[in-house]
Amino acid sequence: MCSRRRHLVRQSSAASSTGSSAAPRGEGQPAGSTSRPSRARGVSGERDSPLIDLTTSQEFDRESEGSSRASPPRPPSPHGDTTSDTAGTGQSDSAGQVSLASLEELIRQESQCRRQENGDLARLLSFAFTQPVPPVDRFQRRALLDAQSVTELTHVLRGQYSPLGSAQVIADLRQELGTLQTLQGDQARRLDSLATENAELQEKVKEANLERSLWEREAKKASPFLTSLRKALAKSEASLKLAQENQDRKIKSAFKHSDDHALKVTKLEEEVVTLTKALADRDHAYAELHAVATKHFEQLQESTRLLLEGDSMPLRHAKAVIDSQRQVILRQNG
Repeated sequence: MCSRRRHLVRQSSAASSTGSSAAPRGEGQPAGSTSRPSRARGVSGERDSPLIDLTTSQEFDRESEGSSRASPPRPPSPHGDTTSDTAGTGQSDSAGQVSLASLEELIRQESQCRRQENGDLARLLSFAFTQPVPPVDRFQRRALLDAQSVTELTHVLRGQYSPLGSAQVIADLRQELGTLQTLQGDQARRLDSLATENAELQEKVKEANLERSLWEREAKKASPFLTSLRKALAKSEASLKLAQENQDRKIKSAFKHSDDHALKVTKLEEEVVTLTKALADRDHAYAELHAVATKHFEQLQESTRLLLEGDSMPLRHAKAVIDSQRQVILRQNG
């Protein structure tokens, strides 16, 4: 069955590629392809890279699926003989007793045939919608979109299809009209809701404009007060700056006077040290003078005593000594 399908695919491809010298096999995009109003299930809408969605394999070939259920493929014999006589004998011998290996082989062959059918269907779909000259007849395009198996696609590509009757076309158009009317009703309801929202937004805009006008009026009223306040602030800043400059000058002059006073204090301290030294020298001289005066006073007392006792030569000599000592003391005091 799989080989028969491959043969049909090759025949349909050869029959459709007679009018073009470079028709693709299912891969690639010719330059003359146009956009399609509708797409078959499993075919992407991209013009540059026509992709095939093989995830919906159960919808590709319903006719072949029914035939495969009616006559499932038979597992091959251990020696590779797949003739009907040997397979019939094996089935009659295993009446109702199917082994697990035969079931696995049956499932594997079924999945392999299904994959091959899906691949053939994908290649036919790609060829049908990417050939150099796509069909202009909308009935043929409709038949291509409604095809449900590889055989139907092959018949459509060969031109062996029956166009839809006017009743079917009218039914489809009525169905589309009903859908469009439903969409129109939804859009109308959407427009009504949008109109309501627009009215609410306009009311909010009016309120915002009214509030803005009130704020502008209040701002105009407060403008003179703000102007006078700015002037007062400017004057205050100017006076503060002037007072700060005056205080800076006073502080600088005070620091200068402080430096001068510190210099004077240093000089006075030096003078005090000098005077203290002079006083110390004077005290030392006074101490020496006091010692000399004390000695002379003692000598004077002795002389006075001798004088009171009598007139003698030592007394006269003492008077002369006293006079000389007096002169010395007077000279030292002077």
